Amino acid sequence: MLAIEPDVHPGIMVAEDESALRELLVLVLQHAGFNAFPVTNRREACACLADHKIDLILLDIGLGDESGIDLLKEVRTRPDGSELPILLLTGHADRRTVMTLAQLGVQEYVLKSHFHFDDLLSRINRNLGRKHVLATGSEAPQRTAEAAVPTNQPADLLTPLITRERMQEQIQRFAELKALSPTVTQLLHLTERPDCSLDQLARIIKQDQVISLKVLKIANSVVYSRGEPVDTIHKALSRIGTAQIRQLVSNIAVIDNFNASAAKEPINVGLFWEHSIATGLIAAAITRTRNGDEREIDRAFTAGLLHDVGRLVLAEQLGPIYQRVLDTANRLHLPLDQVESRMLQSNHAELMQQILNFWQFPTSLIEPIAMHHLPFAAVQGASPHHPDEIHTLSLANAYAHAMLLGSSGNDCFQPVDHLAEKLDLNADTIKFIEREIPGQTMEMKCAFYQMSPQEKQVEYQNIAIKQFRQPLRTLYTGPERPGDSFKMLFARLSNSTVDKTPNLSVMNLTNIQDRDGLTNAVLEKEKNAGVAPLPLLVISSFENVKLDSRLLARRPLAMLPATFTQGQLVETVNGLSPAN
Repeated sequence: MLAIEPDVHPGIMVAEDESALRELLVLVLQHAGFNAFPVTNRREACACLADHKIDLILLDIGLGDESGIDLLKEVRTRPDGSELPILLLTGHADRRTVMTLAQLGVQEYVLKSHFHFDDLLSRINRNLGRKHVLATGSEAPQRTAEAAVPTNQPADLLTPLITRERMQEQIQRFAELKALSPTVTQLLHLTERPDCSLDQLARIIKQDQVISLKVLKIANSVVYSRGEPVDTIHKALSRIGTAQIRQLVSNIAVIDNFNASAAKEPINVGLFWEHSIATGLIAAAITRTRNGDEREIDRAFTAGLLHDVGRLVLAEQLGPIYQRVLDTANRLHLPLDQVESRMLQSNHAELMQQILNFWQFPTSLIEPIAMHHLPFAAVQGASPHHPDEIHTLSLANAYAHAMLLGSSGNDCFQPVDHLAEKLDLNADTIKFIEREIPGQTMEMKCAFYQMSPQEKQVEYQNIAIKQFRQPLRTLYTGPERPGDSFKMLFARLSNSTVDKTPNLSVMNLTNIQDRDGLTNAVLEKEKNAGVAPLPLLVISSFENVKLDSRLLARRPLAMLPATFTQGQLVETVNGLSPAN
């Protein structure tokens, strides 16, 4: 349980826009006994300096579209920043940059491509005038249970296991060996012709019994069902449409390619496709509400269906190596894509780009899949032609995780209000997604992925709920903005209980400006519910945020970062609950 006590650990602000490196730096610094405060831009940095005691800054020269040097100049104008030690993180170090940094009082810079975490800790301690303490040393200050990490150094656990070149070679071999079937290839070529007919398409599809059966099932599913059931391939194609059948058959072929080796995977393939289908359905719903045409809606569904398939590729190609990556991500409570990037020199989304290019999928589909983990600020520059498609897929992925619809190997929850606002989602769309998508997911899962009736009933929501020591009945308080993924999450975790008496308060404090209003709302909700001060879980972008004293009286309290994993949530909440 988190102890609220005076801050005795040096504070380090980590100004770095690359999410994988930023999260790893925070983890290592916390393990070494520092308070680490991650920021991604000048606005967040200024707020951090105002709210926390900062003793040193790790500063990236580039902060998205902003300059780290401009932030450094601003820091130097502050009374508390004129002598503040600053270590520069950079991917390059030209002479002009070094001279500029020297004039601003920076004596050290660290090349990202060459530094080691232990060397970085040594530099930090030297600049703070502290004795060097190894991350595993006996002199490292004890952290609270919620912040505890394994005894191995994160730097050791996250050592690269394979070179990028070898990885690229294996993925290329995979793409060649898993080439699409002759039926699929023939159909893709035919649909490129403007004069192709339904009769020609039907003749090709009938050559493959498996594809024929699935086309019929999907034509009668919730996505395409309109009126009486169809019982022939020709009728199914008439309902689906010539333009959409190309993408549908490609989807079927990709899924079948991976189901053959499902028993060997370290990922539960049934739950994997449950998450993928849910992501596709949510992406399609978002695209439809934004007035997308049928091609755009189908493309959004396909992007959701295929967005994590690279993880199955990695599991099949790397076997025990990828198992180590999964274990490390779960052990350190880090997003899997960040651990992949560190240990495999690439992540599942980037590798899927290589495969889909080889299979000649369109760029409009490949870019959202390859870039759905990019930071919000980086999307426009990386993909000026498809930013909304990328934002749609990122948001759909986050909602599928929050609604506990399947699992793709590592479940990570994060705030996505900014994406919902960017895509102009309204309350009706959010209600539709929460009400309809779970049932549609189960129906589509049966159509795409061959399952028994018993398997259909195994939903990830039930698995997640059973991980908690006692059933959750939460009083959730967050900013009144549409599309709050954390609100979705705790609603799904709480909705299967008979007893409705709240036993946990959750406060979503991802924006420091909401602090006073949310504090009053938490106290008011507890008063109206007639419960004593409940155990309180605070989700916050800032570690050790200063809370109102009224929230601290007579209650256990714990904090989670604004991005957290399912395992991290379970450990933290169970730590707040009395043992049976």
